[in-house]
Amino acid sequence: MTAGVPEGEAREKAAPARPASLVATVTGNLYLVLGSIVFATLTCLFGWIPLPHKSRAFYPIVRVWSRLLLWSSGVRLRCEHEAPLDPDATYVVLCNHQSLFDIPVLIAPIRAGRADIVVGARPIGEIAHFSTAKKVLQRLGSRVVRLLSGLEVADATSGFRAYSREAALRLSVFDGYTYTLETLIQAGQQGLAVVSVPVHVNAPTRESRLIASTSSYIRRSVLAMARAFIVYRPLRSIAIPALIAIATGVLLGVRFVWYYWRSGGEAGHVQSLILASILIVGGLLAAAAAVLADLVGINRRLLEQLRTEQRRRDWTPR
Repeated sequence: MTAGVPEGEAREKAAPARPASLVATVTGNLYLVLGSIVFATLTCLFGWIPLPHKSRAFYPIVRVWSRLLLWSSGVRLRCEHEAPLDPDATYVVLCNHQSLFDIPVLIAPIRAGRADIVVGARPIGEIAHFSTAKKVLQRLGSRVVRLLSGLEVADATSGFRAYSREAALRLSVFDGYTYTLETLIQAGQQGLAVVSVPVHVNAPTRESRLIASTSSYIRRSVLAMARAFIVYRPLRSIAIPALIAIATGVLLGVRFVWYYWRSGGEAGHVQSLILASILIVGGLLAAAAAVLADLVGINRRLLEQLRTEQRRRDWTPR
């Protein structure tokens, strides 16, 4: 996998040309098997030993394992103005095992302090096993999420992600189907910095256990986005339809008055008057509900702050 990474972050050199690429693939996979056995044994034997900065011997062992993995795979890393990882910070990385090098690419913006969440943006137009309809729906879904969240995210449904400790403390997932859309909308509302980095994907080896069909995924994703938008922007999500209903009712009422005046007080267009009354009353009730929902939203944000502080205390190593 290759990715364009700004200055100050880890950069990968271009992949070696064949047959060097073949040699690197063989040595990398050979080391992946043998090296994992050796370092897994070392981790089990010595990983529990405590080290300074509230760390354990597990971390330097894994660091050596990963560096040797890059070296055996023919990948060289060059760091300029390196931003070291905070020894007291915690990072969450989701990589779906698509590439051996997802972690260094995804975590680079977090290390540099530019992001709280990093999303791996897949090249949707270049994925061969995506149908044309699926590519169009992927792009459309990302645009809707950008509109709802206010974030510039290139691939909203991508599961290749890295989360900083702060993001993990502040985010909560309520939807039992997928976390990808809800966490982005929630991150936008909480002011978390989200950055996209390009990643490549492998061809699928089995059918998805999550997505039964495209129509089912679209339906459940739309419901998840609507629910998240209502939860995190209750005033806007309810007040806008309420104002539209009131404005429509007023226009219908003006229409009735106009025809009533033009006809000299003769009966007619009563249906417009009835519909206008229903829309205005319904719009006023919805507006009152929007105010109450906004007050509930304020209370929810206060509870989220308390929950975050409680998590911070509970998750701080002792």
